[in-house]
Amino acid sequence: MRELGHFFDSYSLYLNLPPQGSRMRRFAECARAGRDSLVAGRIELPSPGFVELASNVRLGSLSAGRGRYLFVDQNVAEQGELRCATHCIRTREREYAGGELEGNVVTVSVDFEGGVALSHASPETWHHLRRFWDSRECVKKLAALFRKYRIPVTWAVCGHLFLRSCGGNHGFKESDWLGDWFLHDPCTDLKADPSWYMPEVIEDLLGTPRFEIGYHTFGHFRYRHCSEETVRLDMECADRIRKEWGLKLESFVFPYNECGYFDLLKEGGFTNIRGNIGRVLPAYGTIDFGAFRFFNTTQMFAPETMQRCRGLLEGLEGRSANFYTHCYQWGERDAWAELESWLAKLAAMRDRGAIRLATMRDAHRPPAASMGGAVKDAGKREEAA
Repeated sequence: MRELGHFFDSYSLYLNLPPQGSRMRRFAECARAGRDSLVAGRIELPSPGFVELASNVRLGSLSAGRGRYLFVDQNVAEQGELRCATHCIRTREREYAGGELEGNVVTVSVDFEGGVALSHASPETWHHLRRFWDSRECVKKLAALFRKYRIPVTWAVCGHLFLRSCGGNHGFKESDWLGDWFLHDPCTDLKADPSWYMPEVIEDLLGTPRFEIGYHTFGHFRYRHCSEETVRLDMECADRIRKEWGLKLESFVFPYNECGYFDLLKEGGFTNIRGNIGRVLPAYGTIDFGAFRFFNTTQMFAPETMQRCRGLLEGLEGRSANFYTHCYQWGERDAWAELESWLAKLAAMRDRGAIRLATMRDAHRPPAASMGGAVKDAGKREEAA
C-alpha cells in the first residue's frame, strides 16, 4: 500500500503521467491511503486491487477482490475485518455495493468553472490566470461543436456562475489549503467581472435538449479538504439553484475528481456522481450503487491529451467510458480542428451502433427512454429525445 496523498494529488497524475509502459502499470497497482490514517493488521490487495482510504480511517484487516475498488469515506472508523468482493463505498451511514452498468455507454462532461477556480491559484499567478479562466468564448465554441455532432453533454457548472452579482458573503466560513475559498471573489457583478458571473451563458446551454446542467460545487470546493458543515451548505446552494432556475440538477462532479461525502450528496438530491477512485487514468466503468450511479473518470480530453484520447477510442467498443474536459483549456492552444476530428469519430461510432452517447443523467436509461437534457422542468421548455 502506498501513501500517495503526501506527495502529489491524483489530478497531477492525470496531467503529468501519460499511460505508457510499465510506469502506468506500476501506478495502477497502487492503493491510495488517506492522510492521518492508521492501518493495522493484515492487508491483502491482489493486483490490480484498487483501494482508496480517506482521512481518519482505522482498519484491522482489509482485502479487495481483483479488479474491484473500495472507497472509505472521510471520518469513518473501521474495526475488524473488511472485505471488498465487489465495487464498494463505505460511509458512516452505510456500505454501498454495486456493479457496472451494462452496455457500452460513453458520457462526455465539461467542468465549467470560470474565474471561480481562481481560488485554487497562487496569488503570484492570479493576474496571469484571469484570462486563462475566462472561458466564455471557449464554452460557445465547445457547445457549437457538440451541437454539430449531436453529442450529449453534461456541463458541470460552479454555482457562483449562476449569479448576476454578489456581495462576496456566501456563508462559507472555512478555508482551503491555499487560503479563503473566495479569496479572489470580486464581489461585483456580471458587467464588472464577467469571469465570475455567467448566467447568460448557462441560459444559452439550457436551450439545447441534448445538454444537461450539472453541479461542480458552488465555489470549486475540494471536498477532501472540506468540513461536513461546508458540504451541507453547498447542498443548500444547489437546492437554491434548482428552485430559482427550475432545474433538476441531478448530476454532480467532484472538483479535481476527489471524492467524499457520498451520503450528503445523496441527501442533497444527486443521483449521478463523477470522480475517480483508486486508479490512475485511464479508468473505465459506470457503477450502479442503487442510491446513486458513480462515473469513474476515464480520461480528460484536452489539446495536450488528444493523441491519447484517439488511441482510447480504438478499444472503446463494448466498454463504458467517461471523458471530460475544462472549458478554459481550449483557449490556450488552437486545437479546435483536432477536437472536432475526435468528436466526429465519437459520433461515427455512435451512428454505426458501436457505442451509445448519453448525458450522465441518461446513461442508465435504455436508448428509447433517454431524454435530452439541460432543460427546465417548470414547463418553460419540454424535454426532447
